[in-house]
Amino acid sequence: MKALFIILVFFIFGCAATSPTLQVSSPGSKERALYDQGLRTLSRSDFKGASSAFSDLLRLYPSTKWVSGAYYNLGLALEGQNDFRGAIDKYQKVIELNESNSPSRDQADALYRLSICYELLGNDEKMTLTLLQLLDNKKFLPRQIVEMEIPARLAASYARQGNPGPAKKYYEKAEQGLRKYRRPPLNGDVMAWLPKTLFSMGQMPQIKKDVTLKDFEDYLSTVTQTQGWLVRAGELGNNPWSRKACDNLEDIYLSLLVSIRDFKVADNSDRLLALKQRQEIQKKMALELDGAIGKLKLERLPASPAEPEAGRLTDTFKTVANVESRVSDIVQAHDVQDQDTPEAQAIQGLKR
Repeated sequence: MKALFIILVFFIFGCAATSPTLQVSSPGSKERALYDQGLRTLSRSDFKGASSAFSDLLRLYPSTKWVSGAYYNLGLALEGQNDFRGAIDKYQKVIELNESNSPSRDQADALYRLSICYELLGNDEKMTLTLLQLLDNKKFLPRQIVEMEIPARLAASYARQGNPGPAKKYYEKAEQGLRKYRRPPLNGDVMAWLPKTLFSMGQMPQIKKDVTLKDFEDYLSTVTQTQGWLVRAGELGNNPWSRKACDNLEDIYLSLLVSIRDFKVADNSDRLLALKQRQEIQKKMALELDGAIGKLKLERLPASPAEPEAGRLTDTFKTVANVESRVSDIVQAHDVQDQDTPEAQAIQGLKR
């Protein structure tokens, strides 16, 4: 899979090793034994074993000094089993346990995981609230998460909820960060949110039918600004949001080609003049579309044996290449020649 963005995220077990609540003491204690057992099984991705160990710890020692860490790691274990609702419950307990304290690393860790779970469940409203709350704990987060990941996810979430004002605000913030990174290793939670976010940032409806030249130009202007996000989503491989991004790119360019082909002038009372005007505008539209295709190609990363292009994206560029060929035919078509209209030819016949 082609790598795109260098984004430092909370690795799923990193917080378990560094959170202040996870420090242990009193060697040989049963509490520590259970806690260490949970960490070992979690590090081996034995999520059922980890769930059992941390659940036993909380059941047998509900007042343990490691209660916050136990709930947090139990949440990780449940996430590993795709039990996102169960994980949400555990992360919320971590937040509740730390509510009386000033913002802490434990709260930041739990809020971040909580936002990922809401993302995976498709709950944009709760994910948005969690991310905003997470910004209050930003001093505990890596800079890339604060400057890039959170704004990008907020922008996409607001856009999906039909709230364009905040979406635009966070898009602008996210764009500054996202454009810096093209080839990172994709790890941790990046694949949980990035393809969906990029698709949301670039998604466009097909152009409506029976457009004017201005409609066409306005739509195309927006396409040239957003199509790069769809390409970058498509580069992330074979996941539902990357495939949707490729489908959307194809729909955009095919609909633009159809709008050129079906363009009609407002006044067609003079057939020959109408044909000339129609062809002139079609050629202008085709040239502008060709320019957009040229910009789209610049967004494409070169493939290599080490980093082959995602197959679905390759197919998309084949479709765009076919559109480009049709556009070239329109531009190079012979001009409509001056000739008598059928009405003029009938008059000349009567005269003869």
